[in-house]
Amino acid sequence: MKTLVTIKNLRTLGVMVFVLVASLAFNPVHAQTEAEGKTITGVVSNSEGPIAEVNVMLKGSRVGTTTDKDGAFTFPMPLSVGDQLVFTYLGYVTQIYEIKEDTTTIAITLAEDAIEFVGAPNTDQPYKSKRVKE
Repeated sequence: MKTLVTIKNLRTLGVMVFVLVASLAFNPVHAQTEAEGKTITGVVSNSEGPIAEVNVMLKGSRVGTTTDKDGAFTFPMPLSVGDQLVFTYLGYVTQIYEIKEDTTTIAITLAEDAIEFVGAPNTDQPYKSKRVKE
């Protein structure tokens, strides 16, 4: 009877080890290694020089960063070939950059976007309050 208990315990222990190994192997956090992704750095500028506070986002996700005062950035997670980074800044055209096999550093130059204001204030007439004092 004593041998049956130890065999039962060994089977239970074996199943527990198998479940633990399988959960670690198939967990996406542990499955992706540094070798599968690349650390991407870069500089964003315009015709006058580097731009600070440009948004750099991974397309289709909420992961991103911003450029520092020198226009430099380091993306916070490793990226794979085919991932797309979206560069946005108010007053500039949005650019999308796709990560290629040999990409480690990105240099992006943003072009200014035409901003139109619709309407103009009427400055010919002095301002009058709608309230009338009697």
